[in-house]
Amino acid sequence: MVTTSVRNAMLSRLGGARAMQRVASPSIVIGLGSTACQITRQLEDATSSWNAADRKSLGFLYMDTREATRDEINRAARFIGLNLPHFSNLRDMRPWITECVPELRHLSLSREGALGMLANAGVAARYNYANIRGHIDALIGDVCPYYEGKTYLRIHLVAFLGGGTIGALPILLAALSEARGTAYNFSTVLHLLMPQRGMSRDPDNSYPLQLRNTYATIQFLR
Repeated sequence: MVTTSVRNAMLSRLGGARAMQRVASPSIVIGLGSTACQITRQLEDATSSWNAADRKSLGFLYMDTREATRDEINRAARFIGLNLPHFSNLRDMRPWITECVPELRHLSLSREGALGMLANAGVAARYNYANIRGHIDALIGDVCPYYEGKTYLRIHLVAFLGGGTIGALPILLAALSEARGTAYNFSTVLHLLMPQRGMSRDPDNSYPLQLRNTYATIQFLR
């Protein structure tokens, strides 16, 4: 139900129902985390029947600490795997990481995903920052070509507040802020999903952690 309501809201923002087949302004949709990537994929599927001009004005970017998400989306889609640095590349960085993020002192690099920890996603996003910036810049150039006189762009960012990958949100917003410094004039719309006890796989254990992640992220956004 949550996925359906968010998808419908996004379709409305992007230009209305399928019958209209019109995009009001060039837009990029970014799915951050497994839940958001699934919503973004459904949205991309819903726009597949729109005319070529409308599809050209839409870009989709998927970001997740879970590599398996790559296989669950369109193969032609842009996907950024927020992988943690390999252990051999982490030696010089470990003092900085453990000083700034004590929770990662005993970090296991063999496990996939953020594991519900904001710090894991935060480090992964910093490690992949250049890749994030590169994909964002390329997408902007695709959907909003400056040589065609298009300078207005809207970014839709979808994320689940209770997940560990939400820890990458500050770094993603920083990357978007750098893109703001270009000749493009664009706005960012956040579509943030709240955790629900009845939707949690393990209400007694994971739900309190989801609430913790939500509180920490909202405090940052304030």
